[in-house]
Amino acid sequence: MCLKFKDISIKKKLTYTFFIFILIPTLLLCIYSYSQIQRYMRSEIVNNGNATLDQIKYNIMNKVEIVENVSSNVCYNSGLISFLRRTFTPTPTSIDEYINIIVPIVEHAVLYHKFSIADISVYITNESIPEGFGYFRYESSLKDMDWYKNFMESDMNSAWIIPDKADLYGKQGSDASSMFMFVRKICPPNDIHLGLVAINIPQSELFSSLYLPENTYSFFALTTEGIVLFTTENQKLPPAEVLEKITAMPSGYCIYDNILYLTTTVDSLNIIICKTVPLSSRSYPMNSLTVTFIILILIVFLMIILFFVILNNVFTEINNQLNLMSLAVQNDFKYRIPVKRNDEIGQISQHFNTLLDKINTLLRNLVIKETAHKDAQFKALQYQINPHFIYNTIDVFVNKLALSGNYQIADSIASFGRMLRYNIGKNENFTTLQMELDYIKSYIGIQKLRYEDRLRLNINIPNELLSCRIIKFILQPVVENSILHNMDNNGKFLIININAEVMNGNLVISISDNGKGIEPGKLKELNAQFETSEYKQPSDNKSTNIGMQNINERIKLFYGNEHHIRMESEYGKSTTTIITIPDVLG
Repeated sequence: MCLKFKDISIKKKLTYTFFIFILIPTLLLCIYSYSQIQRYMRSEIVNNGNATLDQIKYNIMNKVEIVENVSSNVCYNSGLISFLRRTFTPTPTSIDEYINIIVPIVEHAVLYHKFSIADISVYITNESIPEGFGYFRYESSLKDMDWYKNFMESDMNSAWIIPDKADLYGKQGSDASSMFMFVRKICPPNDIHLGLVAINIPQSELFSSLYLPENTYSFFALTTEGIVLFTTENQKLPPAEVLEKITAMPSGYCIYDNILYLTTTVDSLNIIICKTVPLSSRSYPMNSLTVTFIILILIVFLMIILFFVILNNVFTEINNQLNLMSLAVQNDFKYRIPVKRNDEIGQISQHFNTLLDKINTLLRNLVIKETAHKDAQFKALQYQINPHFIYNTIDVFVNKLALSGNYQIADSIASFGRMLRYNIGKNENFTTLQMELDYIKSYIGIQKLRYEDRLRLNINIPNELLSCRIIKFILQPVVENSILHNMDNNGKFLIININAEVMNGNLVISISDNGKGIEPGKLKELNAQFETSEYKQPSDNKSTNIGMQNINERIKLFYGNEHHIRMESEYGKSTTTIITIPDVLG
């Protein structure tokens, strides 16, 4: 068994160990912990929610009790009852009693409370008493109202009138103006009906505890018949299925679509208050699970220790093999590692021995190639004699032309010689800005043989930038492009300006001319091609287009894709080619 385990691959050893000692036990522990946490969280959510609802119900009942007490103070006041029984005669004495005794009874009843009552009205049956003073109205004005008919036909002495649904829930979503009304009959025992007292209280005041800023929960209220009265701003209307469950269970909780609905009933108002809690977004302290988690962590920790003990045994053998490899390297690749295993460690040792054999073969081949390279260098030095022969021949032509008085042609051939030396000189990719400008001057010297004084070159570059290192042959094709596209037989002068400056750590070289310019559409297309390196074959097949593309690709190759050619032009007036590369002093 031990031999078979030794031959199993390291990958399988680690996989088996992980599954047996870590993954499976951890999954079992997580499943158990998850069920415990869910049960705990559910219990905590329900308990906290019920506590909140109990507090809200208590606040509402306090206000209900205050309103009912206010109405009792008015309805059972003996002075008011006596006044309502008598036939009112408009004499100064009776009017004074009305204003200074009866009206203050109603006013004083609403003074001592801690919330706002919208208004209080006394509807009287004795129509000999005049209406007015903000409180007294005739009861006959209510005869067409449904709630009044139902109330008077009932045996109830008092009742809470819930506003019409349209008043509560249909005014552009606003419930601030909705009123709950408490009415009480003014009917002393064994006496006739004298009227009733109606007190209006704003919904927002009666249920103010639902709108507190620190209250982050969502609430809604509905009647015991299932009619939704109002919701808080962040609460959407629940589905009809939920409303049916709530009305069937006035106090308790239910879960629908991962939302917990907790309910309590305000019996005096026949209203159910419901609080909603999204279960997916809640997190509660889990103090009761502390001991369980400690035990789970200890178990997992012990398993991890066992896992690393096994890993340590495996990698100890690997380190032994590494030491043997180091010994082989120190002995000039002559020592070979003994192969005693069939697993990956043994295969590594075997492949390492094969590698040593190949290294020895490569070293022998390298000696042979180095010898051949020396011979090639010697022959290359011999071949350099030929370019010098060409330079000397050009010098002979220049001297002969100068002696015969053809100075312009002599200067042009001398410029060609300098360009030839620059081209086939040292085989290097980089040069200085000064040498590249000298190369352009030589090229302009040749072009002047054709265009004479119609072609001018201005160079405005600070001396400290002339030693900056740039890649070779990136300026001359731009100058050539300006000459090719702008010099014709119309006799116009072409002025080429070359400027350079350092901006944001980059060397910015601009080559501008006063030529024909480029159409805006064509300019945008060219800049896009330079940026993306997606070039189109030009319709005129001019080689300068290929030259500009070559410059752009070489700039990207040496300096990165963020560096590329950019062109600016004012059609019919000028064109500027801008090359931006890192500022590297020579």
